[in-house]
Amino acid sequence: AWGLALSVACAGSVPAGPTTSAAPQRMAGLVLGLGSLVALSLASGRGSGAARIFRLPAFSWTSPAALALAWLGWTALGLAWGIHAGALDVTTWVGASLFALAASKVGVFAARAAARRGALLLGLAQSACALFQVASHRPVVGLSGNPDWLGLLLGVCLPLTADLAFGGSPRAQRRRSRGEVRGRARGRVRAGVAIALAPMLLAFLVAGSRVAMASLSLALVTALALSFRRRAEGHFAVALPASSVPSSFRDASLARAFADRMWIWRHALTAAEEAPVAGVGTGRFAHAYLVAQGRGLAKEAPDAAARHFVNATSAHGSFVHALVENGVPGAILLLAATARLLFALRGSSPLLWAASLTLALEMVGDVPLHLPPVAYLGALLLVCAAVRRPRRRGPLRWSSAVLVGAGVAAAWSASVAARSYVGAWIRESARLDPSVDPLARDAALRRAVRVDPKDGETLLQAGLSALELGDAARGRGLLLRSSSELADVGTWVALGNADAALGDRDAAERWYRGALDLDAGSLKAHVNLAEVCRRRRDLDCAASHLAAAKRIAPFHPKVRALEDRLRDTDGDTDADTDADTDLGPGP
Repeated sequence: AWGLALSVACAGSVPAGPTTSAAPQRMAGLVLGLGSLVALSLASGRGSGAARIFRLPAFSWTSPAALALAWLGWTALGLAWGIHAGALDVTTWVGASLFALAASKVGVFAARAAARRGALLLGLAQSACALFQVASHRPVVGLSGNPDWLGLLLGVCLPLTADLAFGGSPRAQRRRSRGEVRGRARGRVRAGVAIALAPMLLAFLVAGSRVAMASLSLALVTALALSFRRRAEGHFAVALPASSVPSSFRDASLARAFADRMWIWRHALTAAEEAPVAGVGTGRFAHAYLVAQGRGLAKEAPDAAARHFVNATSAHGSFVHALVENGVPGAILLLAATARLLFALRGSSPLLWAASLTLALEMVGDVPLHLPPVAYLGALLLVCAAVRRPRRRGPLRWSSAVLVGAGVAAAWSASVAARSYVGAWIRESARLDPSVDPLARDAALRRAVRVDPKDGETLLQAGLSALELGDAARGRGLLLRSSSELADVGTWVALGNADAALGDRDAAERWYRGALDLDAGSLKAHVNLAEVCRRRRDLDCAASHLAAAKRIAPFHPKVRALEDRLRDTDGDTDADTDADTDLGPGP
C-alpha cells in the first residue's frame, strides 16, 4: 500500500508549469502507473506463471470500476470524431486506470490504505509548496499551476487524510475498541497525521476555490449527520465546514461567478442538442460551445456581447462536459459510476465516504477529473468501492486481454503526452524569451510543429510568426490547421488578416464575419471588417462596424484612426493594401 501511495503522490506532485500545463503529471502517471501494475502483478497473487501475473479479481459489471472503465472506453471511442485536445484528456484517464488496475491486484483494503496514504503525501507536498509561495509573495498555485486546481485537489485530500488519523476501516475500529491495537508508536503516528492536517487546511483556505470549499463543507456536514456517534470524526466534520463556509461565501463576486456558471451551462446544453447520442467528439467542447454562445450573443448589442463573452474551454461541470462531448451515453455512464461509488462506500468509514462525495460535488461545479492528481486519487477510490464476487477471480483470458489492452493504451498515451510536452516546451521557450529574434523564434516554432503537428496552440503561434515575417501563404495554412484543433475567435481574425495580405478581400471579409458569428463583441473583427469595407467603398458597411467598435471601445487608438480614415471619403484608399493587422489575432 505504501508503494502504491508513493507512486500516486509522486505522479501528482510533479510541477505543472505554466508552459507545459499538466503534461509532466500525465507522463509521470503513465510511467509510475504502469510500473506499479507490473511490480504488483509480479509480487502479489496466488498460483504460478500466467495465472499469478495476469489474473485480475472478478468485479461485478455494475461496480463503480466497471462503469468507469465503460465510460473511458466510450470517451476513447469519441476520439474518432474528436481532436487532439481530447487525446490529452484520455491520456490522463489511462494513467488513472493503470493505478486502479495496480490497486486491484492488492485488494480493496490495501487500496483504501493506499488512497489515504497517497492523499497524505500528495496533500503535504502541495500544501508545503503553496505555503512557501505565500511566504515568498508569489501566486499561490501549489504544484498544480492554478489556485482552483489546488483547491479541488486538497478538497479530496483533506477527508482522506483525516480518515487516516481519526477513522479507518470498521474492522480496525472494532479492534481498537476491544483494546487489540495499542501502543504509543501508533498513537504518535496518528497524532502526526492529525498535525499534518493544519498546513493542508491552511493551503486549502488560501487557495480560495469556492467550488472545492462548498463541496467539502456539504460533504462533511453530510458525513456528520451519518456518523454523529463517532466523536473524533464528528469534531473534524464540524470544524472544517465552520471555517470554510464563510470563506467560500464572503466574496462579493460570488453572484457573478454563479451567473457565469449558469451562462456556460445554458449554452453548453444548447451545444449538446446538436449531437445528443454520439456527442460532438472528445475534446471538441470549446468548438461546440463557441458556436452555441455565438448564436446567443448575436441577439445582443456589441458592447453587451463583449461583456458577456466567455471563452470557456470546459463546461465547468463534468457531467455537462461529458454530455456535450460524448452524448447522453457518456453522461449516463459517468453519472452511474459516480452514483455507484457513493452507494458502494455508504457503509465504510464516514470520512472515506465524505471524500467520495466531495469529488462528486466538485464534478457538478467543475471538471476535477481533467486534473491528473485528482484522477489518480479517484481511481483508487473506485477500487475502494469495488464490489467483488465472493471467492472468485476473473477468467484468465479476460484478465489477460484487459492487461494487454492497458499496456497498449499506456504506450499510445505516453507517445501523445511526450509529444505534447516537448512541443509545448519548445514553443513556450521561444515565445517567452525576449532575446530570441523573430527568425530564430519562427525556426523554433517550426520544430515544435514537427514534434506535435496537431497541437492547436503551437499551430496558431507558428502561423502568427509566419504572418509577422511576411509569409502569408504559409501562415494561412498553419492557421487553417489550428482552427480545427483550437477554438479561438482570434484564429478567424488572423485568417482574415492572412487573406487580406494575399489580396483576397472577399475571403478576408468571410473570415471576419465568421469571427463575429462566434463573438459579436470582437473589437478586432469589427475594426478589420470595417477597414475591408472601406477599401471596397462600401461605406455603409464600414460605418456600421465602426459604430459597433465605438460601442465596445470608443477611445481605442485603432478605432479613432479608422474613424479619421472613414471621414476622409475622398482620400486615396489604394495606398492601404492590407487590413489593419496591428491589433493582433486575439478576440
